[in-house]
Amino acid sequence: MKRELKNLYNQLQSYKEKSSGLFGSGISWTILYLFLRRHDDVKKELGLTDIEYDLKKYSSDSEAYLYPFDDIVKPFYKFLKSNNPEVFDGIDLNALFDLETDISSLTPEEVIAVNTLIEASGIDDFSLNNFAIEEFDEFFCKLIQLTEHRNRQRLDKREINSELAKFIGQAIPAGGKVLTIGDETCEISYQIRSKKCDITNSNFSEQNIWFYLRGVISGNKELKINRNEWISLLKDEYDFVFINPPVGKLDSSFIDHFRDKYDHKIKYKNWETLYTNLGLGALNNSGKLILLLPEGYLYQQRNEFKNIRKKIVESKHLKNIIRLPRGLFKPVTSIRFIIFDIDKSVETEEIQFIDGTEIKPIVSPKNKEDLHNLFNELDFFWNGIMGYYPYVAKATLKRIITNDYSLAFSNFLNVSNQPERYIREREEKLISLSNVLEYLKLNSEKNLTNVPVLSISDMAESMTNYKVIAEDLSRIKSKKSLKRLDRSAILLGKIKGSIKPSYFEYRNEAIYLKQNVVAFKVQEGYDPQYLIHELRSEFVLSQFDKVETNSTIPSFSNRIFSNIYLRIPPYDRQKEIVADNLQQIAKEKIKEAAGLSDDLQYIEKEVFSSFAHDFGKILLNVSSNIEVITNYLKELDYRGIISLKDSALFEEKAEKGESIGEVLKRLNSNFSAAQDFLESEVGFYTGEKDLEVKQVNLLEVIYKWKKRQSQNGYSILVGDSFTPLGENKFEDFIAQYFAKVNTNDLFSVLDNLLTNAKEHGFKAKDNDCQFVIFLQQGTSPVGNLQISKMHIGNNGNPFPEDFSCEDLFKIHHKGPESTGKGKGGYSVKRRLNKMGATIKCNSDILPKDKYPVQFEVSFKPVEL
Repeated sequence: MKRELKNLYNQLQSYKEKSSGLFGSGISWTILYLFLRRHDDVKKELGLTDIEYDLKKYSSDSEAYLYPFDDIVKPFYKFLKSNNPEVFDGIDLNALFDLETDISSLTPEEVIAVNTLIEASGIDDFSLNNFAIEEFDEFFCKLIQLTEHRNRQRLDKREINSELAKFIGQAIPAGGKVLTIGDETCEISYQIRSKKCDITNSNFSEQNIWFYLRGVISGNKELKINRNEWISLLKDEYDFVFINPPVGKLDSSFIDHFRDKYDHKIKYKNWETLYTNLGLGALNNSGKLILLLPEGYLYQQRNEFKNIRKKIVESKHLKNIIRLPRGLFKPVTSIRFIIFDIDKSVETEEIQFIDGTEIKPIVSPKNKEDLHNLFNELDFFWNGIMGYYPYVAKATLKRIITNDYSLAFSNFLNVSNQPERYIREREEKLISLSNVLEYLKLNSEKNLTNVPVLSISDMAESMTNYKVIAEDLSRIKSKKSLKRLDRSAILLGKIKGSIKPSYFEYRNEAIYLKQNVVAFKVQEGYDPQYLIHELRSEFVLSQFDKVETNSTIPSFSNRIFSNIYLRIPPYDRQKEIVADNLQQIAKEKIKEAAGLSDDLQYIEKEVFSSFAHDFGKILLNVSSNIEVITNYLKELDYRGIISLKDSALFEEKAEKGESIGEVLKRLNSNFSAAQDFLESEVGFYTGEKDLEVKQVNLLEVIYKWKKRQSQNGYSILVGDSFTPLGENKFEDFIAQYFAKVNTNDLFSVLDNLLTNAKEHGFKAKDNDCQFVIFLQQGTSPVGNLQISKMHIGNNGNPFPEDFSCEDLFKIHHKGPESTGKGKGGYSVKRRLNKMGATIKCNSDILPKDKYPVQFEVSFKPVEL
């Protein structure tokens, strides 16, 4: 910002803090006056409409009578109405600008006070000679942002930054009739001011009007503001439409209002689909539509989303889909957004997919250099200057229809675009998983007793234990429907990140699969063991990781298997690769076994007597690892791949005590000694709950916890900035909230806070008892890490006068009517601290009058 303007900005801020004499906070009047001063000094050069006011007498020693309202405010109101007659007709502009005092009583002293500040900043005039358009615009926008204190910034606000606006603006035809919706700062209008478009910006609030004025004094004299975007969208006259719609479900009252007022029936239930349909209808015969939408729009499987995608695809006007990196719109950082480029002037048989996340996976709106480089490179791909994998891929309409109108990037921008980049040997081929494995449609059975059941949690984590045998599974009684598997098959989990490829070896007893496990028959010519190795390879697992999912628990449909590719060599080579991999794993496990033996000796001699509690957990893990390694090495010995008589140190001949078999024997002996020592010396053995802290989706944990609660006499409401607090279903949420937690500890925290509400807050309340959890996310200022928060509250009685929320977290502190030991709140704090989280006794999201008891839990930042 130029020095004089920076001085003025600082002086205005200081004056605002010291004085409440200006109207409102002083900011509305100041912006109005500075607009008029700038307008007066640039109107000739920019060809702007004259506003009939006289400002000179307020900056001179003139003794003329001064009537600021008549001299300044009325002409300004007249200017607004003449430029936008339909918009401001019948509007009380005083009320619109939220001026707290009667503006008609504006005194000359208040005008002179602002002039004095201008002069003190060293500014003689605001002409283009002193301040270029870009220089004054930076100052004016920063001043407008000071009005945000009046209404807390919306959590779902997605402000169009300058680089994104330039990127979109290059698609706008010069001199065209343009409509922009959701560009609250008029940034697109500002960036295309040289194109002299007839442009309408459909936003209507005090702040939006200031940004509209920003466009006017930047030379965009054709710019208009629209009070009602629905009237604009129901026309079919625009050359270009940009829409940045709200996200989430429509309210039924809005649907009724829209039908009654505009005689237009809405068949959609979500904002994104409604705006898409109206945007398409607002174009003329050669118009362009740019939509800015959450990525889930591409693959959401509900009929409403599927049908609108089908309509767009079959119109043959969808040219490009551009995926943008995470972090572009704060505070929503976990959701990626996409750009739909629709052009009615052309028909195309293929759609181009452009992946900005390959350029930069995550960006910050504050890093202008990164944004500039990102959109500069995307511009090359968008305009066809260059395009190659992994940044760009094209898909025919036929291929999109085959994928059931899902437009997920992983369907079309995947390893099949450049197979030569991934094959390891000349005779190897990339083949779709669905062409190698045949999906088995299994019969389901209910009301089962004493049958072996397999779920994802029972499937192997590692290659050393990938076989599933009926005798090893837990036998349960189940009323639910389970799938019966009575043949050998490859098994995959359907949860993203937990596919756990396994092999069921049928031995005359069937097993039953839960819904999150799918079975495949191995086609002829493929070795099952090789396929397990390949499915567990980083090459395949990374493909599964890239699969987009629209559910909060990231599961995927069977359809995606056709877009996962395996590296398939000739059959004999498959066998060789398996043998080589097994030998390599054997070497690694032998080294691991030797290390475990040393660890056990150290535990026995040095540590257990002092730190038995911690090392009880270590002993359990060691026991599990020993059993797995022992069985695996014995199986390799049986199959002739290794010999237990071989040297554990990989020497040609094993010295005494150094053979693999002897190391295993010593390993088991050391474990038994450590276990005996721990039991006899300390009287303690394992069995403690898992202490591990894992990165999880908080929504998944919350809904598991909620399912356990009776909700008898109270209700548990969950929400976020897109999904208002209510009886929402798990699938209603579109954002994801990640944190590193111990699930059992988090369950305990929620149990404790709910118990406190039931036993104290809800005691004297007859009905409508609510326990609420509101999720929020943000970005760490360093490293672009996601920070997740839980705002927890209840609408019961507040804490008594002699017992504060802070007291709740003090050990042994009891309330006046408490019969407990006072450890509950301290336990909450201790468990949260253990996982790196903090808790405080207020929320800046939940209204205090509705939820008098409230907490805010902040988790450690995590990488996405």
